[in-house]
Amino acid sequence: MESKEGGEPVDLYIYDLTNGLASLLSPALLGQQIEGVWHTAVVVFGREYFYGSGGITSCNPSDGIYVQGGTQLGAPLRVVRLGVTGVCRAVLRDYLRALATGPYK
Repeated sequence: MESKEGGEPVDLYIYDLTNGLASLLSPALLGQQIEGVWHTAVVVFGREYFYGSGGITSCNPSDGIYVQGGTQLGAPLRVVRLGVTGVCRAVLRDYLRALATGPYK
């Protein structure tokens, strides 16, 4: 992901933790249809940021090949461009560090 004039692109990666099984099995198991069990991550400055069992963490953006980086979830089901940020990488890093000392650790 490259910087563009006017700011750094910010994308939302959307994953279905069940890889489609929730949609197939939910009517029988739950008595109602659900489309998926969702997990999201924000990608900015070439990093994928998400909340997991270890708090806020980051990795290389998922490309469907775990060996090359990214989450164990593989490629995202959808990518939504949220817009751009004018915040620099250092400010984002400091903000995430501050969050890590609070309730989101």
